[in-house]
Amino acid sequence: MTLVHSTPTRRATVLLAAQRHHTRLNKHLLNCHIADLHLHISTFAFQSQLLKMASKDEIYVILTKIEDWLSWISFVRGAAIRRGVWNYINPDQNDLEAYPEPPVPPVCPILEKEDGSPVENIAELTEQSAVKIANYNADLQEFKDKEKGLDYIDDLIDRTTARRMKTYMMTATNVQEMLKLLKTHLRADKEILIMTLEIRWDALRNQSLCRSKLSAWVYEIQETYAQLNELDSTLVRGWKRYADVIDKIGTVSRVTASNIEHSFNAG
Repeated sequence: MTLVHSTPTRRATVLLAAQRHHTRLNKHLLNCHIADLHLHISTFAFQSQLLKMASKDEIYVILTKIEDWLSWISFVRGAAIRRGVWNYINPDQNDLEAYPEPPVPPVCPILEKEDGSPVENIAELTEQSAVKIANYNADLQEFKDKEKGLDYIDDLIDRTTARRMKTYMMTATNVQEMLKLLKTHLRADKEILIMTLEIRWDALRNQSLCRSKLSAWVYEIQETYAQLNELDSTLVRGWKRYADVIDKIGTVSRVTASNIEHSFNAG
């Protein structure tokens, strides 16, 4: 067997190639770590932005129909209370506070009498002036905060109301009038809607049933009942009203009637 001895030149070439490979591998691993670090930083920044947005009323409730009113006005009330302006715009309150007005700047003290002689106790006058100025600045800051809060609510209403709802507020000159007009129109719309749904409810209850149309009829009367119940209609209030419907369903399918009665009781 012949032994082949490596020459110094060959060994140096192998070592150099290994070092280059090791250097390329280290660079690749470093780039991977940097990319991972950037990903973590970007993810953290994105999550921080989401939390920041969520803390600034960015999770909106949109007013598109009458049924949205209670949840929407509750959302607006929360935003207004946090900014200290709900007592200016509450649509359920008749004796609302007047809109904030900017404070009147204090009058500068007169340091001379009419005859030109100096006023005594200048130090006392200066101290009184300093108190007046401090009070004025505090009142001015409070006014600016409330004005900013009302501007925010104005913008919030604009961003969270559907186009049809905006037409109800076209004549309003401030947020207070906007909410009053909106509530008045929605109250009228609610009465019309209740009347329409009650007519549909009576028509459905008096409609003759057959097995082939049972599913569609059940779906429609359940939807009508749910809407009337949400609008607090006296026509569907109480179990007896719905029991009549279940009895009617039972004339066609006892199984369907039993299932609906079970789901009603469970709900």
